[in-house]
Amino acid sequence: MWIMGLTIGAHFMRLLLSDQAEFWLFHKLAYIPARYLDASLFNLDPVAGIISPLGYTLLHADFLHLFMNMGFLLAFGSVIARRMNVVSFLAIYGISALVGAFTVQFVEPTAVTPVIGASGAVSGTVGAVASLALFRQRNVPPPPRPFNRLGVSIIFVIIWFITSVGIGLVPAEALGLPGRIAWEAHLGGFIAGFLLIRFLDGVGRSHIRPIT
Repeated sequence: MWIMGLTIGAHFMRLLLSDQAEFWLFHKLAYIPARYLDASLFNLDPVAGIISPLGYTLLHADFLHLFMNMGFLLAFGSVIARRMNVVSFLAIYGISALVGAFTVQFVEPTAVTPVIGASGAVSGTVGAVASLALFRQRNVPPPPRPFNRLGVSIIFVIIWFITSVGIGLVPAEALGLPGRIAWEAHLGGFIAGFLLIRFLDGVGRSHIRPIT
């Protein structure tokens, strides 16, 4: 809830900013891969170079973009948040955001289009739930319905990949979007959460109470 409040608050704050202030905010927080290849860009703004790999999660293109990410965070983040302490949850969210940004960096190192949105971090929570659903452990409760059923979980993962990665490969003009979907951040975040949950599930909890 704190993450959602901070992210939604950041979006509403943007509505109050002047065009110049909004441009400054985007320059500081948006993740721009080319920034790390052009030394002059990094040297001109080292703060942006340091904070943008996480800061980009606070920026969203519009309310639809924001509410979709926060809806997924509420649905999937709450599932894993109940299974661990705050620090562990923040580790999954933050590391998934970082891996999402670095995946974009690896695939398109010279891109100057800003990457914004919490999709990479949120995809980490989706990946964590998928991991719990697909790889069950003894004496550890599965995630809540419908992901306690293996067949449903497999179908969901397939659909998620088609929509999150497949649509991201379609030109933005064909979808009527102002900018392209950063499928690399989705994929990187998903994989990060998928792997991290194996180490962080149940950390800080004396017991895990399944929710049905």
